[in-house]
Amino acid sequence: MDLGLSFNATNEIRDAIDVLKWIQANIECALSVGGPEIKPDLSKLALVGHSRGAKVVFSMGIQLNGTIPISTIIGLDPVDGDRQGIQTNPPVLTFKENTLNLTVPTLIVGTRRGSKNWPLFPACAPEDVNHNEFYKDLIEPVYHFVVGKEYGHMDFLDDAVCKLKSLGCMGTVGSRARMSRFAGVILVAFVVKNSIQFSSYFLHKATSTSMASLRPDGAYLTEKLCRSHGY
Repeated sequence: MDLGLSFNATNEIRDAIDVLKWIQANIECALSVGGPEIKPDLSKLALVGHSRGAKVVFSMGIQLNGTIPISTIIGLDPVDGDRQGIQTNPPVLTFKENTLNLTVPTLIVGTRRGSKNWPLFPACAPEDVNHNEFYKDLIEPVYHFVVGKEYGHMDFLDDAVCKLKSLGCMGTVGSRARMSRFAGVILVAFVVKNSIQFSSYFLHKATSTSMASLRPDGAYLTEKLCRSHGY
């Protein structure tokens, strides 16, 4: 749960970028130690984060600006502080539509109950700094899934995770399994397709009849596609 100015993500962003740089410089050698030579295709790297972690991967995309090849960026219920004007540092949202350019296809998976709060607790994903605002700010191509109305910010976690750890976040009172499986399928489908070639196949697959048993009630998709860029 974000608590506004009490947290600063600058060091996390820097450390994560350092990890990517290390991978670029060393992973081929590390994978080949004691065995056959392995040549990983680093252009297929994907950045994925949840909540504050989603803010971190979006910040990485902005700072890297294409200097390290990345196939896609995915944010699960991203949050940028408590409200407009009280953002965690460094702020990501500009509150101006189509101003954030991550240079790669992007997926946002948001929740309906993340912006709701229990008495005495702040919302874990406040309305004007959550997935909706990230979608507005991001430049195409970007997909925006919103899961069913009964699910909240912490329902991406497995049922095995103690619910006391997410007590302050409004979410489902039952099993998280249906929502977390659906989010996992969407995430993997998006990564696979973007590591090959971005196409409308993803949209058809994610909303197909075969997905109906997994898709939470009330889930919906919106999209910004940039066909002139060949996506």
